Parts: sequence; C-alpha cells; structure tokens
Amino acid sequence: MSNKKNKIIDPDKTKELQKDWQGYGKSTAYFGLVVLFIFIVSVLYYIFMN
Repeated sequence: MSNKKNKIIDPDKTKELQKDWQGYGKSTAYFGLVVLFIFIVSVLYYIFMN
C-alpha cells in the first residue's frame, strides 16, 4: 500500500506544482493591481470631467 502511494505522489512533481502555483499567485496579484489602477483612474476621470 505504501509503495503505491509513493509512486502516485512524486516529490519532484509536487515541487514543480508548487512553483507553478507561486507563479500563478504573482500573476494574479499583478493582474489585480492593474485592474485596481484602471478602476481608480476611471473614477478620478469621471469625478474631474463632470
């Protein structure tokens, strides 16, 4: 049973997945900052152009 589990959970693969998720988190955070910046600029534009 434990041999089968060790074959399914490969440490090398889990390390690669962790790297992928860290990159995904960074890109998501940057995307969120860009969206927030665009939102703030649009609100300021709306306020000052009216």
